[in-house]
Amino acid sequence: MKKKIYKGTALDLIQTAYIENHIPLVYCYMELDTTIDVNRLKQAVSRTTEVIPQILCGYNETKNAWILEKYGSNSVVKIISEKNCYEDLIWDLHIGPQLKINVYHQGAGDHLQIAISHILTDGAGFQQYLALLCKFYNEQNLKAFSEVNFRSVVPLLFHTAIQRLPHISKHVHKGNIPAILPVEKGQTLLHSLKVTLSEEQLKMVQEKAKNLHVTLNDVFMGSYAYALKSFTAQDEMILTCPANLRKFSTLNGKLTIANMTGKYLCRISLAKDEELKETILAVHQEMERQKSHYDCFHSILFLHILHTILPIKLLRHITRAFYSVEPISYTNMGAINENIFFQGITIKECYLCGTYRQAPSFQVSISTYKNVCTLAVNMCGTEKQRITGMQLLNQMKSALLSEL
Repeated sequence: MKKKIYKGTALDLIQTAYIENHIPLVYCYMELDTTIDVNRLKQAVSRTTEVIPQILCGYNETKNAWILEKYGSNSVVKIISEKNCYEDLIWDLHIGPQLKINVYHQGAGDHLQIAISHILTDGAGFQQYLALLCKFYNEQNLKAFSEVNFRSVVPLLFHTAIQRLPHISKHVHKGNIPAILPVEKGQTLLHSLKVTLSEEQLKMVQEKAKNLHVTLNDVFMGSYAYALKSFTAQDEMILTCPANLRKFSTLNGKLTIANMTGKYLCRISLAKDEELKETILAVHQEMERQKSHYDCFHSILFLHILHTILPIKLLRHITRAFYSVEPISYTNMGAINENIFFQGITIKECYLCGTYRQAPSFQVSISTYKNVCTLAVNMCGTEKQRITGMQLLNQMKSALLSEL
């Protein structure tokens, strides 16, 4: 009997371009005030697979497709004995499944570590999946669910005035990649780093954005760039900023657990004599220019067309030529969906983060839950690299809270 196959898109393929360097995953971490009903959680996972069957699949790179395997919710949800059992959440996506949930019992409450394949979905789609999971957990008697998941990128491409990227390079030349973390040999471990901004501190950052007439994202990016100055001798770099493309299409508001992310490439000055205010305003000016030209769609239409006519093996080589994974990067996953909650349970902490990257690569992920903002990094590195990573996060936080 033939196994069921679900085809991928050109944007799924992008996530596999550098899979040998890091496994593309997106993470959610939750701290609960009480224990979760694990059996009920497994039932909810099973219900979500009726809508997103790719969860129970292995990913086939040759075909850019998901092939249904004999997985069940027991393969997805596991109770673990150690809170920092990160290794369980890094696995071969070719084998599958595309989702894993670890439940760690600690005292009166539970910690949830949830990881989903970035080949399957981006951060915005992950939030939609988490909301769907919670819906099935909270409404056990929900019989029918008629909503369909849209994965095609076509509506993104033909409902938007896409203009050609005018002059910025698609690659970051090696000379523009600052060595932020120390390059060293030694025992490497998995580290999850984070700092938080309280509700009052986040209001201070929002006020700063308002006074400068810039976006909150501009302030985050500018503060990150400002913090980087202390860790490199270079005078500029290009910082990527992912962009959710759903808002440009008729799909906005519909279920789109898929990859629908473009990116802006923002050239940022790291000049030591530049003040924080100047850096933020420069970031704002560059981002506004790129937004006005829809630069976040760079190459996506081209790759989509090629995806329909070329063999996947050849397309993968082309994808690598057009897309690079920058060692120093940034992603803002925004405010976490208010529909992510478990009935009868208070979520004390919740944040999202990108995948584990091998140091000296370093990506800061930003997310906000109930007006608490978390700056998080997943990395694989030595103790010295972990310490440097925490220093950078703390300097970014200091920049965010500093007076202009």
